Amino acid sequence: MMNCRVARVVITFAALVSAPAVLLAKEEPKPVSPPMQVVIARSTAAGCEPQCMEWISAQGAIDGSTPQQFKKVLNTIGKRKLPIVIDSPGGSVDEALAIGRMIRAKGLDVIVTKTLFKPCEKTDTACTKLKVRSIHLATPMSRLSKCASSCAFILAAGTRRYVGASTYVGLHQIASFSINTKVLRTYRITTRIQYGVPVQLQKSLISEKKIAETKEAKPTSDATYSRITAYFVEMGISDTVMPILMSAPHSGIRWLRNAELTSTRLATDFLTGEQMLLPPKPLPGIPVAAVPGSPIAPSQIPSFGGMPACNPGAGVSVNCVPAMENLPPIPAMTPPMVVLPKPIEPTATTAAAPAPQPMPETAAAEASAPPVTKPRPVATSVKKSAETRSKPKDDAGDPFARSTR
Repeated sequence: MMNCRVARVVITFAALVSAPAVLLAKEEPKPVSPPMQVVIARSTAAGCEPQCMEWISAQGAIDGSTPQQFKKVLNTIGKRKLPIVIDSPGGSVDEALAIGRMIRAKGLDVIVTKTLFKPCEKTDTACTKLKVRSIHLATPMSRLSKCASSCAFILAAGTRRYVGASTYVGLHQIASFSINTKVLRTYRITTRIQYGVPVQLQKSLISEKKIAETKEAKPTSDATYSRITAYFVEMGISDTVMPILMSAPHSGIRWLRNAELTSTRLATDFLTGEQMLLPPKPLPGIPVAAVPGSPIAPSQIPSFGGMPACNPGAGVSVNCVPAMENLPPIPAMTPPMVVLPKPIEPTATTAAAPAPQPMPETAAAEASAPPVTKPRPVATSVKKSAETRSKPKDDAGDPFARSTR
């Protein structure tokens, strides 16, 4: 009987591997900017419950994990149309283009504004319940918010693109890098030897650790800029944006003016996150509608006395009264001329008097006698005719109608 001897040899060793160089078109974020976090935010405005505004907050540098975060949040909201409220210095170009196409497919708006989160207090059970559902209480703050570098690709994807006062959109050339990474990998190798001959070899990775990474700047290819140009055209952005992008080196930034934001169509509305997501603040003496788009009742409109100029809130229809100095001059008014009806003359005719005849003696004697007063007959027919024709039908009830009586 032959004895069979089997030996098992286990060898553990570490290997230093240099990963192949990869050429990436990448907007390198500032070291102080953390990776982008994408979450659902809910307004903390007083009195907004139970219909407080919600939005998708995206803050930080765009990296390889950002598209997956967007995909998760977009799946969570389903068919709801929550705006993207973004504040970012830029990041990876390819990831930004992928995120932009997700946003356009959902038909969402993009607003350049920061999001300030409010931590939940221990006794605030409502806040804790929202946080369990991955909804964070927050408030928008637009002052000094930015969307620079590859963040502009996400802004371009919005159905409507909001850039307000004290917020900035910047562009510059694309920087490409050749990245070399050194990795320390630890393997476990198991070999079974039978009669001195290895019959099985198994190699398994135990751990991997990145030792070093070097980046070497490379010129950006024309193909990369062609992809970006095609993306802008796909999103409906004017081709005038590319000369602006190429006008600034990657080491600098070109902040776009309002006229450039309009001409390139990177901005469709000049409104801030506060104007879009918070209730409008009432001006002194001017009531503001509680719901955007609903006008104020005319009874609530103050009078002209001390009334400031019209300044309705963003997206709110306010029936305010313009300032007196803005009103057109009132033309001088002439009192209307009152035309009185002409009195109607009687139409009765009087017979012509006969020529005087010489008076006889008996008549002369009677004339010398005292006069005897006799009642005089009244021409009632003529009088009645005058009365009936002195008031025409058109003058009925007219205070200026005159009677011939």
